[in-house]
Formats: sequence, C-alpha cells, structure tokens
Amino acid sequence: MIKALVVEDSGLMRIRVTNVLRSDRAIKVIGTAKNGAEGLAAIRLKKPDVVITDMVMPEYDGLYLVKNAMKQHPVPIIVLSSLERKNAQIFEALALGAFEFLDKPRNARGLGFNQPLINLVKAAASVDITTLCKSSVKNNGHCHHFSDELMCNVVAVWASTGCPGAIECLLRGLPSNLPVSLVIAQHMPPRFIESFADRLDTLCGLNVRVATIGDVLESNNVYICNGEQNIVLA
Repeated sequence: MIKALVVEDSGLMRIRVTNVLRSDRAIKVIGTAKNGAEGLAAIRLKKPDVVITDMVMPEYDGLYLVKNAMKQHPVPIIVLSSLERKNAQIFEALALGAFEFLDKPRNARGLGFNQPLINLVKAAASVDITTLCKSSVKNNGHCHHFSDELMCNVVAVWASTGCPGAIECLLRGLPSNLPVSLVIAQHMPPRFIESFADRLDTLCGLNVRVATIGDVLESNNVYICNGEQNIVLA
C-alpha cells in the first residue's frame, strides 16, 4: 500500500485529489495539509511514501516544502500547478529534488489528470529519491570510454517520468566544447518545453533550444524535442 500525503490550500482541490487517489486500491491517503509548513510537519509525523503538493499556497508555498523536505526528510514529491507564465518555479522545484510535475485538472471529468496522477504516484513510490537528489554524476563502474576514431556526430537521449532533474544534471556535467550534437526527447507537456530549454541554456555551457523543422544539427548544441511531436533525423 502506497501512503500518500496531499498538500493543497484549496479545499475543493484537496478533496478532488484525495478522491482520485482513493479510487485506486494500491494508494492510501494518510493525511492532508493546507500549506508548505503544515506539509513539512505532516511528512515528519506521518512518513508518507509520496507527497502531492500545490505550488502556490499562502505563507509557505510548494518551493518551501520541496526545499525543506529534501533537506530534512527526503521523499518523492509530485508538484501540481496551474501556473501559466511561471514555469521557472516548476523547474526550480524539480532542481530542488521534486520527482515530477503535473498540470491541475482543467475540466470536471479530469481528463489528462486522474489516471496520470495515479500513475505518477505509483512511479514515484518505486524510486529511491535520495539517489535522484544527488547533484553530481559519479562513476558507478559501468562507464565506457570510446576511441577518438568513433564515427559519431549525434547523441540521442530519451527521458520519461521523473527525468527533468536528471537531464539537468547530465547537461551540467558535460564539457562546453562537446564535439557532437545532443538531441533530447523528454516527455513533457508542450507548454513547458520552451521554459525547460531556456533554463537548461542558462545552466550549462552548451547551446540549448527547442528543435524546429529544418534544423541543421551542429556540435556543441542541444536540441529539445517538442512534447507532442516525433522527431526524425535525416
């Protein structure tokens, strides 16, 4: 049984999220909180397996919760947000250690929310968050060294749930004179892709941007695929 904690200042949304989670027999909601401070106290007391939190809350917001929870009581945190023009806050939460984010429901039926939320909770409960929170890449004994004669011009990376933070960690660890092009397909709502690329561009020594039709791939450049389109290299 997965123990979940819901942190949300809106009473209606708190009930809705709770009901969605309770609809799955594998998930048990062990408590709720109205802001980041209450959420942090509940994490300490109830020790949930997964936390689902809103971003914008009075006094102590979602960033406060993520930052302090990861320092004091590391736990997988899923961030819910209806932010339209403050996507940077979401990626800051991911950089601080949040597992993943999900748009709040935009319709009464919960299309694109109910099942994705349940899936995210199950995925989050299966990971070791302390490993995901490591800020550096270390040799685990499985690294490979390739010859300089290797004929490779493009490196492709595919990433899914829980990976935005890992992508950031990867790019920050690469040299600023990368001799290949890097193409990244990250499963993410389209409206977040540009903000994601902009953030990565400011954090690493590589040129990062959203891939567009007709791009000519260049070394030392990173191309982020659009969230709802397939990419073909020719």
